[in-house]
Amino acid sequence: MASNLLSITKCSAQNPYSCPSGHWCHIGGTPETTVCCPGASDPCQLPVSQGVVSGMGPFTRWFYDRTSGICKPFQYTGIGGNENNFLTKEDCSAKCPEFFNPCYTGDPLRDLETASIRYCDPNSPFSCPNNYYCHVGENSQTTVCCPGSAVSYLHVTLLLLLAI
Repeated sequence: MASNLLSITKCSAQNPYSCPSGHWCHIGGTPETTVCCPGASDPCQLPVSQGVVSGMGPFTRWFYDRTSGICKPFQYTGIGGNENNFLTKEDCSAKCPEFFNPCYTGDPLRDLETASIRYCDPNSPFSCPNNYYCHVGENSQTTVCCPGSAVSYLHVTLLLLLAI
């Protein structure tokens, strides 16, 4: 008769990369709940998960909010949850680089299906839809479709330059 027992691999906050390939180190509320779990393809795309009621927590942890593009604190119960769960803001930012909005007014255009930021090509007049313009940033990560028109963008830029 075959055994259905699952083997549990322990890990620690001091050595979170000790898990086998395809797994991540779940830092639980105690050493007993700090174990290797099957991994997600991209933890930054997962929703926040507070875990299950355990009587251990709550513990302040950090998660990446893909809608705002920044790492935010949340209260973790100590058991369960998912890979979008970091001990510190620095750990979260290292895994999921934070996005800082380069648009002067409003938020950059996002893809409706993936919620990812819509980047644009400043050399292509049609890389952004109507009512958006291509904001030319310092690099490709800040060159995005912003709400408004290129004319209103130039007007705001001119006003800012005149104020200096």
